[in-house]
Amino acid sequence: MVKQIIRLIFILLSFFLIFACETGNKAEFELQVNVTLDGKFASDIRVLIDGDELGITDSSGYFSKRIKKQPGSEIHVSVHKEARGYNIEPWKDSFVLKLPKDGVVDTYKFRAALKSEKYFTIFVSEDGSPIESASIRIEGKSGAKTDENGEYVYNYQDLPEKGLDLKISKKGFTSWHRKVKAKPGQILEVTLSGKEEVKEAVVVVKPVKKAPVEVTPVEKATPAKALAKTPPRTKAKPPKSKRIKSTVSVVTRTYSYGILKPVSRVIVQVNGKQIGKTNSKGALTFKYKGRIDQDAKLTLSAPGYIPAKWETSIAAKGRQTIHRLFYPEKPKPIKVGIYGYVNNSPEEDLSEVLNRIEEAISNNMFIYSSFSEVPKARLRDQMMQASLDMETVSTKGWQKTRLMRTVDMIVSGSVTKDDSGMTIETTVNTANGKIILSQINRVRKKKNIKNTAKLIVKNIIDQFPFEGVIDAIEEDRYRLNLGKLDYKIRRGNEFTYMVATSDSSGKYTGFREAGTLKVNETEDANSWVKIVAVDEGDKISIGDRVVRRRYLEEEKAATKDSFTLLARGGLEPDAQPLW
Repeated sequence: MVKQIIRLIFILLSFFLIFACETGNKAEFELQVNVTLDGKFASDIRVLIDGDELGITDSSGYFSKRIKKQPGSEIHVSVHKEARGYNIEPWKDSFVLKLPKDGVVDTYKFRAALKSEKYFTIFVSEDGSPIESASIRIEGKSGAKTDENGEYVYNYQDLPEKGLDLKISKKGFTSWHRKVKAKPGQILEVTLSGKEEVKEAVVVVKPVKKAPVEVTPVEKATPAKALAKTPPRTKAKPPKSKRIKSTVSVVTRTYSYGILKPVSRVIVQVNGKQIGKTNSKGALTFKYKGRIDQDAKLTLSAPGYIPAKWETSIAAKGRQTIHRLFYPEKPKPIKVGIYGYVNNSPEEDLSEVLNRIEEAISNNMFIYSSFSEVPKARLRDQMMQASLDMETVSTKGWQKTRLMRTVDMIVSGSVTKDDSGMTIETTVNTANGKIILSQINRVRKKKNIKNTAKLIVKNIIDQFPFEGVIDAIEEDRYRLNLGKLDYKIRRGNEFTYMVATSDSSGKYTGFREAGTLKVNETEDANSWVKIVAVDEGDKISIGDRVVRRRYLEEEKAATKDSFTLLARGGLEPDAQPLW
């Protein structure tokens, strides 16, 4: 009997302790952290618990704070430091919070040793245009190459006292060789000059031979003296026009996310004769010899681009430059970075919620080939290098900064918790500072976050200003190439017709709106549209660019702004394709 009573009391006490740990008051404890970086005391180091920042270390690398948490829960401690030019791996640890004795505040001490690796960025360009796949030889070791943005990040611990021996080269360009003393985080800009390849093309226009005309002579008596005195008449030949030499430069570009990039290997022909192909910087210069009063036909062929072939005429005169834009048949995905969500209820621990939201949006968005993910750490690092914060990004954009080469669209937001659940606010910014989505969602339980994230992604796609290219014309209708994608362009969607503008030399300076087109028929990879309105004097041609017009609800009654991003269309989540 006594044993049964003792057993019952033990069970009740255990139940009481468990219940107290789960539903009772939070226990107060003190967290102390000593931080060193590369063996030295480190100040201004961020200290986080369960993802929420508590504060920073002082000049001696010390941090201390009292916090309240639920006894029995596992507490995650992390130490972070972001510094331009340094890769610093975060330090992490965890502990289980014990149930304290009455009136006692337990202390948990940690020593965090951070280690860093320095880096600087090499940016290789020609006239501001990045050069991809440029070979980089560092201290005699080869193998490094620039990426599609013309960049290469060099990681190191220490540089030689006399400087780093750096050699950069690429076929078709002059090489660059220096001893450099770069600082951590520095962007070392290297400019290469293209070796101009001048080819000579002699175009001869042969005269057309006329068939001889037979004349039947009429017999007439003519005095012999007259026949002897009259010399045979000869018809005077017209003087030949002067043949002169001229220099022709062909420049081919493609437009993507506000950046002009060269198009290489475009075949250049004059009157059907192949002259050569554009080089890696999208240029070809040749000598043309022709008659001053006869134009020649210039043909540019760009396989895999729209238009695949383009023709114009050139005259034999001095020096001239021909500019032409081509668009890829299969555009590259839109680069999207999720900057992150912040906690607007600091008294609540929402670290798990923030992580779930970001993970759910990532999982729902990047199943579409239209989008490619820019990792959060890389996005923040690139923003730091460009001296950009979220306030600047969300108001002014980043179109004229180096961040353009990294990301096209940034997703950010906040979470606020109250008695009835959570409020999730999401904002989507594009490079020109425009907001294409500002949405507030209510969530009652954590398990509903996945469905909310799916809805957020659906609305992002629904508001996105997809871009297309005219690739076919049939009578009074025009076909838009949108690429083989995951989003279906619906009937009734409107597109703005964009006309490229240029300066006096023919160099492109931007685009202007010139009319409106409306979708009346759709296919898997393209849509057929009809003209709603086109400015007088403008004519739609194959290879012209269009932008889908989509507006936020609050802007419909006021202004109708659109932003241009290259994308590939497809099927909207849970939407049935048109028949």
